[in-house]
Amino acid sequence: MTLTITLAHPANKANGCMPGTRAAALKANYAKMGIKRKERNAGYLAALAAVRKLPDYHGKVQVFKPTGYRIVWYYKGVRPDADNVVARCKHVLDGCAFAFGVNDASWEFGGVQRVHDKSRGGEVELVFSDGERREP
Repeated sequence: MTLTITLAHPANKANGCMPGTRAAALKANYAKMGIKRKERNAGYLAALAAVRKLPDYHGKVQVFKPTGYRIVWYYKGVRPDADNVVARCKHVLDGCAFAFGVNDASWEFGGVQRVHDKSRGGEVELVFSDGERREP
């Protein structure tokens, strides 16, 4: 079974330059940590909402235990690097793992698919799979 979560692009930037002074670098790092926390919470809430829509939910905890994931990144302009896409989604994936109640260290990475789409640009889909085949 697969579970797809659609979110806006994470706000944190994988490749960024740090300010020259120590005080400015500390301030920038503090702001970056807040962005990461918000992204983790967004992933957590989106995963909880997606799990609650599953037919087997009925108030049970840990209905869906993913064994792997892949990322579908929709963009408008310049094609992003695959490693930067994964880095930007890291905190969202941590939030999803917390919502699923599993450790993401055991997940298999299925790759990044980058799609140039002007209507869906700015979205990212996280497609989780549990390795089981279920009949609809």
